[in-house]
Amino acid sequence: MYDNAHIKLIVHRVEIESASLNGWGLGRGTITAPIVHTRVVLIENNQRAAQTVCAALAKTDDGSFEVEWTRQLSEGLTRVCNKGVDAVLLNLTLPDSQGIETLDKLFNAARGIPILILGENVSKGIAKLAVGRGAQDYLLPDHLEYSLARALRNAIERRAVDHACQPPAARLPS
Repeated sequence: MYDNAHIKLIVHRVEIESASLNGWGLGRGTITAPIVHTRVVLIENNQRAAQTVCAALAKTDDGSFEVEWTRQLSEGLTRVCNKGVDAVLLNLTLPDSQGIETLDKLFNAARGIPILILGENVSKGIAKLAVGRGAQDYLLPDHLEYSLARALRNAIERRAVDHACQPPAARLPS
């Protein structure tokens, strides 16, 4: 399933049943609602790490995620420039870019999109530097199962609040 260099995975759970519909004369039934996906670009060259991220998002009850996986920064930049991305998960050690420069390149191309650093091979010093240069958060691989979805939601909400607080002339396009 993960052999392709570019994968799009949609993870969602919607199960809404309500007995309170009875009070409205509608009887017991299922409510159908549109599924809103949080669109995430995962820029990660390690297949096992990509699988771990997708598995962590699949286990969450914190909404629905559409994950598009690319193995290189250049592919991720192309995807981010096409708009329609809510957040980016970034490994700083990629075949075509290494270190803090990886974040700088993405940050310049993805203004206004929250970027979270995946920290498998990144030192704490680099992680702090990345956050100081604009990354929203730094995530450790051992903690993804319980922190990834929350960190993504928080980063997206912070971006929305920051965007709403800016004067209209200063806002970057969403």
